[in-house]
Amino acid sequence: MLPSPGFPGSRNEARRDHHPNWFDASYISWLSYDALNIELPDGYLYVLPIINWGKYREEGGRLLMPVSVRMNHAVADGYLIANVFRLLEKEMADFVRRE
Repeated sequence: MLPSPGFPGSRNEARRDHHPNWFDASYISWLSYDALNIELPDGYLYVLPIINWGKYREEGGRLLMPVSVRMNHAVADGYLIANVFRLLEKEMADFVRRE
């Protein structure tokens, strides 16, 4: 098995060193979901955040967009992740108000 991105000896190690805010992100444009679980082999060793978001949908007169974060608890706790979601909500609300 290849080393995980960002670990010593991996081909992404040097690139990550130049980007302190490195993280994995993906957009599932065709799918709106209620829950998403990402299982990684030896996932407890993978400490970079993984952020996924899906297709937005209208529900009850509101636009909803699924967002999930996979984070190793060794690097962040629920309080920090909640702050990320609060910031995301604020930025989205500001964006909608500008239109």
